Amino acid sequence: MLVPVAADLTRRGWHVWNIEYRRGRSWHDTLADCAVALDYLGDLAAGFDLDTERVVMLGHSAGGHLVTWCAGRAPAARRAGSPLPKIVPAGVVSAAGVLDLAQAFRWGIGERAVTEFLGGSPDEVPDAFRQADPMARLPTGVRLRCLHGPDDERVPVELSHRYARAARANGDDVTVTEVPGNHADIIDVGHPAWRAVVDAVGRLATY
Repeated sequence: MLVPVAADLTRRGWHVWNIEYRRGRSWHDTLADCAVALDYLGDLAAGFDLDTERVVMLGHSAGGHLVTWCAGRAPAARRAGSPLPKIVPAGVVSAAGVLDLAQAFRWGIGERAVTEFLGGSPDEVPDAFRQADPMARLPTGVRLRCLHGPDDERVPVELSHRYARAARANGDDVTVTEVPGNHADIIDVGHPAWRAVVDAVGRLATY
Protein backbone atom coordinates (compact mmCIF):
# COMPACT_ATOMS: atom_id res chain seq x y z
CA MET A 1 0.00 0.00 0.00
CA LEU A 2 2.88 2.38 0.70
CA VAL A 3 4.92 1.51 -2.39
CA PRO A 4 3.59 4.57 -4.31
CA VAL A 5 4.39 6.70 -1.24
CA ALA A 6 7.97 5.40 -1.13
CA ALA A 7 8.35 5.94 -4.87
CA ASP A 8 7.05 9.50 -4.67
CA LEU A 9 9.37 10.43 -1.79
CA THR A 10 12.30 8.87 -3.64
CA ARG A 11 11.51 10.96 -6.73
CA ARG A 12 11.65 14.00 -4.47
CA GLY A 13 15.25 13.21 -3.61
CA TRP A 14 15.10 11.39 -0.28
CA HIS A 15 16.57 8.03 0.63
CA VAL A 16 13.52 5.92 1.48
CA TRP A 17 13.19 2.56 3.18
CA ASN A 18 9.70 1.05 3.14
CA ILE A 19 9.61 -1.29 6.14
CA GLU A 20 7.24 -4.22 6.64
CA TYR A 21 6.71 -6.12 9.87
CA ARG A 22 5.49 -9.55 10.85
CA ARG A 23 1.73 -9.82 11.14
CA GLY A 24 -0.44 -12.29 13.01
CA ARG A 25 2.17 -12.79 15.71
CA SER A 26 2.65 -11.21 19.13
CA TRP A 27 2.84 -7.47 19.64
CA HIS A 28 6.39 -8.04 20.92
CA ASP A 29 7.42 -9.27 17.46
CA THR A 30 5.82 -6.33 15.69
CA LEU A 31 7.54 -3.76 17.89
CA ALA A 32 10.84 -5.64 17.72
CA ASP A 33 10.70 -5.63 13.92
CA CYS A 34 10.29 -1.85 13.90
CA ALA A 35 13.12 -1.32 16.41
CA VAL A 36 15.53 -3.62 14.56
CA ALA A 37 14.73 -2.02 11.20
CA LEU A 38 15.36 1.46 12.55
CA ASP A 39 18.65 0.51 14.19
CA TYR A 40 19.80 -1.29 11.04
CA LEU A 41 20.01 2.10 9.38
CA GLY A 42 23.20 2.57 11.37
CA ASP A 43 24.71 -0.39 9.51
CA LEU A 44 23.46 0.87 6.15
CA ALA A 45 24.53 4.49 6.62
CA ALA A 46 28.04 4.32 5.19
CA GLY A 47 27.10 2.33 2.09
CA PHE A 48 24.19 4.59 1.19
CA ASP A 49 25.58 7.96 2.34
CA LEU A 50 22.85 8.33 4.96
CA ASP A 51 22.80 11.13 7.52
CA THR A 52 21.57 9.31 10.63
CA GLU A 53 21.02 12.65 12.39
CA ARG A 54 18.21 13.47 9.95
CA VAL A 55 16.14 10.30 9.95
CA VAL A 56 12.41 11.03 9.62
CA MET A 57 9.88 8.24 10.12
CA LEU A 58 6.49 8.24 8.40
CA GLY A 59 3.67 5.85 9.17
CA HIS A 60 0.00 5.58 8.23
CA SER A 61 -2.79 4.26 10.49
CA ALA A 62 -1.28 1.33 12.46
CA GLY A 63 2.04 2.44 11.00
CA GLY A 64 1.46 5.85 12.57
CA HIS A 65 1.24 4.10 15.92
CA LEU A 66 4.47 2.20 15.25
CA VAL A 67 6.59 5.19 14.20
CA THR A 68 5.32 7.17 17.18
CA TRP A 69 6.18 4.22 19.42
CA CYS A 70 9.69 4.27 17.95
CA ALA A 71 10.02 7.91 18.95
CA GLY A 72 9.72 6.85 22.59
CA ARG A 73 12.39 4.16 22.51
CA ALA A 74 15.31 6.21 23.87
CA PRO A 75 13.48 7.66 26.89
CA ALA A 76 12.00 4.25 27.67
CA ALA A 77 15.48 2.71 27.56
CA ARG A 78 16.85 5.37 29.89
CA ARG A 79 14.04 4.80 32.38
CA ALA A 80 14.67 1.05 32.30
CA GLY A 81 18.44 1.37 32.47
CA SER A 82 18.74 -0.45 29.13
CA PRO A 83 21.15 0.26 26.24
CA LEU A 84 20.08 3.20 24.13
CA PRO A 85 18.88 2.53 20.56
CA LYS A 86 21.41 3.05 17.79
CA ILE A 87 19.16 5.43 15.86
CA VAL A 88 16.87 8.09 17.30
CA PRO A 89 14.67 9.76 14.67
CA ALA A 90 15.00 13.48 14.19
CA GLY A 91 11.27 13.63 13.56
CA VAL A 92 8.16 11.55 13.07
CA VAL A 93 5.14 12.06 10.83
CA SER A 94 1.98 10.20 11.82
CA ALA A 95 -0.61 10.06 9.03
CA ALA A 96 -4.00 9.17 10.53
CA GLY A 97 -2.19 7.26 13.26
CA VAL A 98 -3.70 5.26 16.11
CA LEU A 99 -1.81 7.13 18.82
CA ASP A 100 -3.91 6.32 21.89
CA LEU A 101 -4.38 2.57 22.11
CA ALA A 102 -6.40 2.62 25.31
CA GLN A 103 -8.93 5.04 23.83
CA ALA A 104 -8.93 3.15 20.53
CA PHE A 105 -9.81 0.02 22.52
CA ARG A 106 -12.67 1.79 24.27
CA TRP A 107 -14.04 3.03 20.97
CA GLY A 108 -13.63 -0.36 19.26
CA ILE A 109 -11.63 1.13 16.39
CA GLY A 110 -10.70 -1.11 13.49
CA GLU A 111 -13.02 -4.01 14.27
CA ARG A 112 -11.37 -4.41 17.71
CA ALA A 113 -7.89 -4.32 16.22
CA VAL A 114 -6.31 -3.22 19.51
CA THR A 115 -7.68 -6.27 21.30
CA GLU A 116 -6.31 -8.53 18.58
CA PHE A 117 -2.94 -6.77 18.65
CA LEU A 118 -2.37 -6.70 22.42
CA GLY A 119 -4.46 -9.69 23.47
CA GLY A 120 -6.99 -8.01 25.72
CA SER A 121 -8.21 -4.85 27.42
CA PRO A 122 -6.14 -2.38 29.47
CA ASP A 123 -7.41 -4.14 32.60
CA GLU A 124 -6.57 -7.60 31.27
CA VAL A 125 -3.12 -6.87 29.81
CA PRO A 126 -1.94 -3.65 31.48
CA ASP A 127 1.74 -4.39 30.85
CA ALA A 128 1.11 -4.68 27.11
CA PHE A 129 -0.54 -1.26 27.06
CA ARG A 130 2.29 0.24 29.15
CA GLN A 131 4.85 -1.01 26.67
CA ALA A 132 3.00 -0.56 23.38
CA ASP A 133 0.80 2.51 23.79
CA PRO A 134 2.51 5.74 22.66
CA MET A 135 0.50 7.61 25.30
CA ALA A 136 2.36 5.64 27.98
CA ARG A 137 5.80 6.56 26.60
CA LEU A 138 5.73 10.32 26.96
CA PRO A 139 7.78 12.43 26.76
CA THR A 140 9.76 11.26 23.73
CA GLY A 141 11.87 14.34 23.03
CA VAL A 142 11.24 13.79 19.30
CA ARG A 143 9.40 16.28 17.12
CA LEU A 144 6.12 14.79 15.87
CA ARG A 145 3.76 16.06 13.22
CA CYS A 146 0.30 14.49 13.16
CA LEU A 147 -1.63 14.76 9.89
CA HIS A 148 -5.22 13.61 10.16
CA GLY A 149 -8.51 14.19 8.39
CA PRO A 150 -11.59 15.27 10.34
CA ASP A 151 -13.60 13.13 7.91
CA ASP A 152 -11.53 9.99 8.59
CA GLU A 153 -14.04 7.15 8.73
CA ARG A 154 -11.71 4.59 10.36
CA VAL A 155 -9.51 6.40 12.88
CA PRO A 156 -11.09 9.47 14.52
CA VAL A 157 -8.97 12.61 14.35
CA GLU A 158 -9.53 13.01 18.09
CA LEU A 159 -6.93 10.29 18.70
CA SER A 160 -4.25 12.55 17.23
CA HIS A 161 -5.51 15.51 19.23
CA ARG A 162 -5.53 13.47 22.45
CA TYR A 163 -1.95 12.39 21.91
CA ALA A 164 -0.80 15.90 20.99
CA ARG A 165 -2.36 17.43 24.09
CA ALA A 166 -0.72 14.86 26.34
CA ALA A 167 2.63 15.17 24.56
CA ARG A 168 2.68 18.96 24.77
CA ALA A 169 1.79 18.76 28.46
CA ASN A 170 4.94 16.66 28.83
CA GLY A 171 7.07 19.18 26.98
CA ASP A 172 7.19 17.55 23.54
CA ASP A 173 7.05 19.43 20.23
CA VAL A 174 3.89 17.98 18.67
CA THR A 175 1.37 19.52 16.29
CA VAL A 176 -1.80 18.31 14.60
CA THR A 177 -2.71 19.45 11.09
CA GLU A 178 -6.16 18.54 9.85
CA VAL A 179 -6.22 17.71 6.14
CA PRO A 180 -9.05 17.00 3.69
CA GLY A 181 -10.10 13.51 2.75
CA ASN A 182 -10.79 10.11 4.25
CA HIS A 183 -8.54 7.56 5.92
CA ALA A 184 -6.79 6.43 2.73
CA ASP A 185 -6.66 9.78 0.94
CA ILE A 186 -3.81 11.01 3.14
CA ILE A 187 -1.40 8.52 1.55
CA ASP A 188 -2.77 8.88 -1.99
CA VAL A 189 0.07 10.67 -3.78
CA GLY A 190 -2.44 12.24 -6.15
CA HIS A 191 -4.63 13.69 -3.37
CA PRO A 192 -4.18 17.23 -1.99
CA ALA A 193 -3.73 15.81 1.54
CA TRP A 194 -0.49 14.14 0.46
CA ARG A 195 1.09 17.55 -0.13
CA ALA A 196 0.76 18.29 3.60
CA VAL A 197 2.49 15.02 4.45
CA VAL A 198 5.37 15.77 2.07
CA ASP A 199 5.75 19.25 3.54
CA ALA A 200 5.87 17.85 7.09
CA VAL A 201 8.54 15.30 6.15
CA GLY A 202 10.60 17.99 4.42
CA ARG A 203 10.47 20.43 7.32
CA LEU A 204 11.50 17.77 9.83
CA ALA A 205 14.34 16.57 7.61
CA THR A 206 15.81 20.04 7.17
CA TYR A 207 15.20 21.43 10.69
